[in-house]
Amino acid sequence: GAVDSAGGSGGSGVVILKYANTVTETIAGSLAGGITTGTTGLCSWPTSSNGVSLFQLENNITDTCGNSTASWSGTAAYSSTAKFGSYSAEFSGGSGGTAIDTGVDPDASSDWTVSMWMYRTNTSAFDWLFGSIDSGLNNGFGVSFYNQASSGKFDVYIRTGGGNTARTQGGETNFNTWEHIALTHNSSGSGSTTIYQNGKILTGITLGANPMIGNQTSPENWFIGSGGAWNTERFKGYIDQARFYDTELTATEIQLLYAESAGATKFTESSDT
Repeated sequence: GAVDSAGGSGGSGVVILKYANTVTETIAGSLAGGITTGTTGLCSWPTSSNGVSLFQLENNITDTCGNSTASWSGTAAYSSTAKFGSYSAEFSGGSGGTAIDTGVDPDASSDWTVSMWMYRTNTSAFDWLFGSIDSGLNNGFGVSFYNQASSGKFDVYIRTGGGNTARTQGGETNFNTWEHIALTHNSSGSGSTTIYQNGKILTGITLGANPMIGNQTSPENWFIGSGGAWNTERFKGYIDQARFYDTELTATEIQLLYAESAGATKFTESSDT
């Protein structure tokens, strides 16, 4: 027959808890984590805006994302000192120095953004990074910098008829290192142009304001390594990953551009990664 037997006490043991191995971070309503591929060749990064041009400057001036035909002013040069990939564009600086006419029209859309990485090498020069100012330095937008003795500070212009509709001066840049610079423009109302350095709105302004107020029709295409067709005080150093958008990117999108990578992207806001 059946035997009724009471069970004994259980032995000691270890309980194993297994946590999910996927973590998703959402910042400002957009996915910022979990990216497994690089963004440097993506035309829709960090926005789905149409009309973006991307010059990766990987030993050429091909527009990866658009139909713009660029051309060198002066002898083309590339360097293995690169932010992304194997090459960047190398610029000789000074009067009559090299520059790239991107073929991108600043007036093709009412709002726009320009983004690129720069590596300045001449500590004694005032130089222009990019712009759309005509050869007489009369009309257009331009981003330039002072020399090391002046803390490498920004000098950013909206010029009309040879005068400054708006001018922002200040901040501080470094030499012989890669820095990210972006300019966004919104043409509504009186117009506003915002300057970003390494993902943040430029601070430490000693002249003018950021954002700058003003609108301007540019007679030239965007130039890289120059204030435009203006042939003086051109950039000396290296420029990489130049992007042009037909929309005003948000502050969060500029941060994502600063965080972009040829591999998986890590986005950091304050102390959170």
